[in-house]
Amino acid sequence: MLRYLIRRTLLIIPTLLLVILLVFVLVSLTPANPGRVLFGLAATEEDVERYNEEIGYNRPLLVRYVRYVTDLVRGDMGTSYHNTSDRVLDRVKDSLPYTLTLTGFSILVAVLIGVTLGITCAVKQYSALDITGSTLAMIMSAIPVFWISIVLLLVFAQNLGWLPAGGVRDGVKSWILPVFINGAIYAASFLRYTRTAMLDQIAEDYVRTARSKGCTEQHVIFGHALRNALITIVTVIATNMGYMMGGSVVLENIMGIPGLGNLALVSILKKDIPLVLGSILTIAFIFLLLMLLMDVVYAVIDPRIKAMYMRGKVKKARA
Repeated sequence: MLRYLIRRTLLIIPTLLLVILLVFVLVSLTPANPGRVLFGLAATEEDVERYNEEIGYNRPLLVRYVRYVTDLVRGDMGTSYHNTSDRVLDRVKDSLPYTLTLTGFSILVAVLIGVTLGITCAVKQYSALDITGSTLAMIMSAIPVFWISIVLLLVFAQNLGWLPAGGVRDGVKSWILPVFINGAIYAASFLRYTRTAMLDQIAEDYVRTARSKGCTEQHVIFGHALRNALITIVTVIATNMGYMMGGSVVLENIMGIPGLGNLALVSILKKDIPLVLGSILTIAFIFLLLMLLMDVVYAVIDPRIKAMYMRGKVKKARA
């Protein structure tokens, strides 16, 4: 198992290299001109070209890519195109706690609401609770984040004045609205996946066997059905945590949260490639770590996965 985890960990390196290359290629296809964005339309073409040459923007794509990767290995993520004293690593360190806070509490709300209701709806299939919960889940899944964010801001911040309109200056109250919005949207997804996974397990023969042996309904649901459905549930939670971090661009911008999503959006608008790379690379790295953690949780939840891996090692040894 340890060799498997080491191999999966090493796979993070080529994945990150591919992410960096992809961002470089996409940025090179856009009409980006950091010098013109910084100095404005009134600047001369000579000043713009001189600045682009100083920051290395005029160099070939492959040269800039190799140089960036080399600096990254040394722990240097570069400096901002618009302020050479502004280190990307420092900006990422300042923004990361806000994104982690938003993602962490949002996923907690989503799990508590979505997974709990998903289990309940599966156990009480076709009941009023099941129909209502499934309908609300479909509606919430179809609502865009920016729309519900603006509506709730107008209701609770502007009209009622119960919550701050944005930013993080008001402590805990500042996080209530963005966490609720993010958590509610992903709770809808968790409810649907949890309900489906639980219904699949409840219909299995081993559940009927457990009931025929006299096991209590609580033990059948939580000791058997839920345990086997956890593989699907954990997969959905882990992948959505990564999507939540990457999709925080819109919500952080609307709510005025200075997280990685907001940093990436502002950097893209300014054509500040080092900051774009730094924010996207950090999100990609955390997403890959979540996938690695998910593999470990798989082995803990279902020992059969570890047994299958061990049988594979025995076959290779005999061969």
